[in-house]
Amino acid sequence: MSHLPACLLVALLLTGAGQPAASAPATPRELYTAAVAREQALRAKDGKAKPGIGAYRAAVSAYDEVVRRFPQSGYVDNALWQGATLAREAFERFGQPRDRATARRMLALIVSGYPVSPFVPKAREALKRLDAPPPTAAAPAPRPTKAVRLRAVTRLALTDRVRVTLDLDGATTYHSERVENPPRVLLDLAETSPGPGVPRGTLTYQDKAADYVRVGIQPNHVTRVVISLDGVKRYRISSSDQPYRIVVDCERTLPAPGAPPPAAARRADSTRTPSPREAAPLASRRLQTAWTVAPTARPIDAALLRASETPPPAKAAASTMTTPKTATPPGLPAAAA
Repeated sequence: MSHLPACLLVALLLTGAGQPAASAPATPRELYTAAVAREQALRAKDGKAKPGIGAYRAAVSAYDEVVRRFPQSGYVDNALWQGATLAREAFERFGQPRDRATARRMLALIVSGYPVSPFVPKAREALKRLDAPPPTAAAPAPRPTKAVRLRAVTRLALTDRVRVTLDLDGATTYHSERVENPPRVLLDLAETSPGPGVPRGTLTYQDKAADYVRVGIQPNHVTRVVISLDGVKRYRISSSDQPYRIVVDCERTLPAPGAPPPAAARRADSTRTPSPREAAPLASRRLQTAWTVAPTARPIDAALLRASETPPPAKAAASTMTTPKTATPPGLPAAAA
């Protein structure tokens, strides 16, 4: 194998040393284009695997290089804005004060060094957001100083439906949920406690529809009322503020055959004492529906309330957990559960 003459080898080395590296960007446009490509690669990676803080800072440095080497170029304000945006995103994701300071420095340079740039208004707004104090958590709403009292729970058995009325001494909020196995509806009354005349436990009735009503205490000053939906096709919950009450109308699947007289049913239901097991507090259970204000915005008409003071027809059977102090509102049309 022949060897090149020493003089020729030296000449080749000198010739190569005088040429610039082909890969190094030499113009503002090339530097800016390379920085944009780096940012695009960062965002493409963000959709698959979260890039680290080093990738963000490398992309910001690429834009900073455009400003450092070509401060009079028309690409500078674009580079400052895009670099500041990346630095702000890095601060929001990783919480490092260094990235927040970088974003502030680049935005301030747009405003002070390039006042005719179209990015100046955006930079001023971004600086305000960076300097704004972090939002504070909203203070919790004050709890009522006095709990609402559940004065009475009344069950009225009619031929085509069963009505359960909850009489209250003030306005409250509640939410309801239907659950199965067995079918029943739960009503949780917020900031409410049972009155002395309301027994805590389960009262059962000789009926094929809504055959039990249960009252119990839940945490956080919540009273829970459970109404059986056995033999019930659908039910509707309504409320009024004259007087304060919540009414649950349960439409029977089949009409009640030969209901006993109201007086006999009232005596039979009011003398039953709950067993210790039934009187135990209910286990806490989270409901999924939203809270509803009781009473609703459409109170039951006062004339209808006055009409309800007349005794029920002979075919109706009435049963109470306590003796109601006010008349039970008349029947309302049933709605789907």
